[in-house]
Amino acid sequence: MKKIIKTAAVAAVVAVSGAAQADDKLFDGGYIGVEAGFNNFGGVNGNSGLYYGGVLGLRKQTDSGFVFGIEGRFGGSSVDRGLNVNGTNVEAEVGRHIGGDLHLGYTVSDRGLLYALVGYDNIRVGADVADVNIGSTKVDSFRFGGGYEYAVSEKVSIRFSGMYSEDKEFQGLGGVLFKF
Repeated sequence: MKKIIKTAAVAAVVAVSGAAQADDKLFDGGYIGVEAGFNNFGGVNGNSGLYYGGVLGLRKQTDSGFVFGIEGRFGGSSVDRGLNVNGTNVEAEVGRHIGGDLHLGYTVSDRGLLYALVGYDNIRVGADVADVNIGSTKVDSFRFGGGYEYAVSEKVSIRFSGMYSEDKEFQGLGGVLFKF
């Protein structure tokens, strides 16, 4: 009988410690989130506006603290540029963004994650001449960046990130993620 009790006690300790280790992985699993921030095209003399969107991702956190992930993004931008060319109004505006990123991170504290990303971005750009829509085009580009994420709880985290793409777009974003 004593052996059964000892075996049950050891099994309970092992089960509890395994569950505690699983709870320590705050950056593991699926998540959905929202983000917003600054969006600039063309550098110092370029056009700036607001970016807003959502993310959906999946991550795997290792026991050593590394985090590998994949994330899909969708959003929009308020960036536009109006010009007057020989008395005719010409306006170009940046519309929706769709893309995906690969993430590589490392936990720098119990609740903090530093990460780098590389990905693909597809942006729709439209044009109006004399208030008549003349169409839109899609711009494809590669992007890279990094950020910091802080787990507020087991299910909610906040993050701040910066990205730059080959079409000279810079984004500085903040977001809230919800783990499921």
